[in-house]
This record gives sequence, C-alpha cells and structure tokens, in this order.
Amino acid sequence: MQTSESMDSVVALFVLAIGLITLSLLIGRVGRVGRVQSLQQRLPPGPFSFPIFGALFSLKEPLHHHFALISKKYGPIVFLKIGMAPFVVVNDNEMAAQVLKVHDLEFVSRPDDEYFRIVSQDWNDLVLAPIGDKWRTMRRICSTHLFSNNMLKASAGFRESEMKHTVKSILQQSGTTIKLHEVLSKLLSNSLCLVLFSERGLKVVDLIQNIAALSLNVNIGTLLPALDGLDLHGVYKKLNTELVPRLKLLLEDQIDKHRRKKDEAGDRFVPQDFTDVLISLEDKDKLPDISILALLWDMVVAGLETSLATLEWTMAELINHPRVMSKAQEEIDSVVGRARALQESDLPSLPYIEAIVKESLRLHPAAPLGIPHINPNPVKLGGYTIPGGCKVLVNIWAIGRDPARWSNPLAFQPERFLGSSISVNGQNFDFLPFSSGRRVCPGYPLAMRSILFFVASLLQAFDWNAANPAGIDMEERTRSMTTKLKADLLVNASIRVDQNII
Repeated sequence: MQTSESMDSVVALFVLAIGLITLSLLIGRVGRVGRVQSLQQRLPPGPFSFPIFGALFSLKEPLHHHFALISKKYGPIVFLKIGMAPFVVVNDNEMAAQVLKVHDLEFVSRPDDEYFRIVSQDWNDLVLAPIGDKWRTMRRICSTHLFSNNMLKASAGFRESEMKHTVKSILQQSGTTIKLHEVLSKLLSNSLCLVLFSERGLKVVDLIQNIAALSLNVNIGTLLPALDGLDLHGVYKKLNTELVPRLKLLLEDQIDKHRRKKDEAGDRFVPQDFTDVLISLEDKDKLPDISILALLWDMVVAGLETSLATLEWTMAELINHPRVMSKAQEEIDSVVGRARALQESDLPSLPYIEAIVKESLRLHPAAPLGIPHINPNPVKLGGYTIPGGCKVLVNIWAIGRDPARWSNPLAFQPERFLGSSISVNGQNFDFLPFSSGRRVCPGYPLAMRSILFFVASLLQAFDWNAANPAGIDMEERTRSMTTKLKADLLVNASIRVDQNII
C-alpha cells in the first residue's frame, strides 16, 4: 500500500509535469494576452501568481489574518490566484458594501464546487443553492415560519430546559477543571436538536466537524480544475460514501418519525418544532422532501459550528476580562436576581449582555471570510474589473478590526455598543458577523437569541476563572472553517445562585 508521503510525491510530480507542459504552451501567448487584457480590463493588485500554482505557496494561516496584512500593501481589493482559481478578497467596509449591496445581484451566486454540490444535496438547500424561485420560497419560509418572533418565543422552552441540564452538569464538576468546549458543544447540540426535532442526544457533532474538516483539504482539483473529478485526495468519496449518508439518514429518520406522529394526531396535530412546521406547510409553501432535508441540513451544519465558536470566544473574553464579567453579572442581578433562573423573556432588559456578544462577534466572527460569492460575468468594482468566475471573499474579520472605523479596535470593550444602533442584521457594513444582502445568514435571529441566553445564564449561575493563572490563551487555531481557540478552554466555575433554582 502506498504511504501518504509517496502518494503526495506522485501527485506533486504529476502536477509539475502538467505545469511544465502548460507553461510551454503559455509562454508564447503571455505577451499577446497580457497586452489585450490591459486594453480591456484593469485587475485589482495582488501577489504574484506563478503558472499553475498561482499564489498558493505565499499563503499563510489563518487566511483572514494574511489577507488583512497584504491589503496594507495592495489596498482594500486584492486579486490572487490559488492554483488556477481566481479569487478577489475585499478587506474594508466600503468595498464590502459594493459587493453585498450595490452589486449584490452580480455577486449573489455561489461557486459550483463539487464539495458545495454534495453538502447542498444537489443545490436543494438555502445557503449554497442558486438564486431562483425555489430559493425565494425557502427564504420566505425561513423568515415567516421558522425564524419569526412567534416561533422563536415558542421554542424558548427547549433552550431553557437544556440550559438547566447544563447548569446541573457544571455544578457536578465544581471544584475540578472543566473542559468548557465539551460542555458548550453538548449544550448547543442538544438545544439545536430540541428546536429542530424535539429530541436531544442526537449524534451530530462529530459528523458536522468531520464534514467541515474535509473542506480544508487541499484538493488537486483546486490547482487544476480539469483534475477535480479524479478526487485524488478522496474527499468526495468520503463525503459520498460515509459522512453525508450518515447525516442524511439521521435527518430522513427524523422527518419520517415526525410524519408518523402527524398522521396519528390527525386534526389534533400542533407543530412543536421546526420539522413539524416544515412537514405541515401547504399550498405555495409546501416543500418536497429533499428541500426539507436540505433546510434542516443547513441549520445543523451551519448553525452548530458557528454558534459554538461564538459562545467559546465570548466566554474566553469574559474570563480574561473580569471587570466586564462583574459588570454583566451586576446587570443580571438587578434585573433577574439570584432566586430564579433567567429566562429568554429577560433578554430585552439586558443591554450589556447584548453588547458583550456583539463585541465578541466583532473581534471573532465565526465565519471570518464568510461563504464565497462568485460573479458569473465581469463586474466593475472600485475602479477595477473583476473577471467573470472569480470567487469573492469578504474579510469580515478585518472589517471588524479596521482602525479607520473602530477606536482601539483590538480591545475587548463592549461599552462601544451600548446605546449604539449598530445591529447584526448586515445593514451596517462596519459590522458583518452574519454577512449582508440576499445572502445574509437567515438563521441569525435564532443564533443571537440562543447565544445571548446561554451567555447570560452561564454568568448568572456561576463565577468563572481560567484554570491557568496566566488566563485564557486567545491564539487562533489554523486550518479551521470557523475561528476557534487553539488551546482547550480549561476553566473553573463556582455557583453564585440559590441552588434550589437548579
């Protein structure tokens, strides 16, 4: 059997051979093509691109840091090739507004990558599917049936019950070092599954993490699109034969179970969760099973990892800033006290908690480069021509730390959001944690409500400190789809509420 090292060597030699052949064909044309292009278009500046490999070998992790750094040299719009695939990265609020608002329709498409096709269930979801009538129907269903205020209020009991389980679990670990990632992962997984399926304990976390991890593998198809179908690294095979079928089976089982329950209840049926709502839609809102499955898939895949990342960063910042934690707990005590458990209905009276979460999202957006956009046709942007077929990334992380827009941008200062009208809904292009435009994250109302409630509840119930006297290490992990802490979040917790409410 070939080792991974020998396989990599074979692939490298194959790519090199193809590169030499292609280079010999290109050399005679470069001068002529370059002169024609200079007359027709002006590309944004960017790092030098080698034949075949582009700027691949100059990239550094984390990519959002790297793109922010090179934008200081090349400006807010950077053009580069990764392999043979053209990319444009925008790194400031003005260019983000151009991409996501002024030219929204021209950049609204998603890349038709094979990975995206597989995880979108053949383009039947909402996050990755092309804009069209089916997409608009699903978008309307999300806003009117799933993420409306009434539905969010109706699902509050699921989150509150899971929070009680979590508080009891933390209390049992009092006096020991707690791996907070494991606690928060279970809290978010169970609460999301309750909201979607009225069932906790579904084995989704490992599946989601494995599917997300595969997107990070460098595929030769990125370098040479003609080779993509060969799946030389086995990414598509693993998705198609192992991970996707397992998650799909889990979701199909839930849909079937909910349909049987609905049939048994007859006219007495009342929707209890998101799956109930989706199978009950009628007339113009009625969805085929594949679209129901794909929507649930989006919520599990996109909602779990991003919410977990945000909750971890928020708790890490609070533990490293005891003044902020104390101020937040004072607000909670003044509104709720310590003799009853905090409820979601208390959240509108806790503006400092909201400011804390917004500040955490500013510094640590869960998806720092968002999901790639693509422009099928050439677009004029900032005085440059963006060639058709570019993958366009918005550096949300860099925008949130722009010293031209934020005072003391690297400091964790929730007070900057007190009394501010800046929302997470994508209307202010200095702050885009959930993106903006037609592709704004449809689930942000649920994500914000959940994170606010969990943060407030954890602060009400416990005093927190780092297990390491030096505090929490805030270094980021590399090779991750979401911004994550590099080191384990190891903490201690001591109860601060009346135990009879637990």
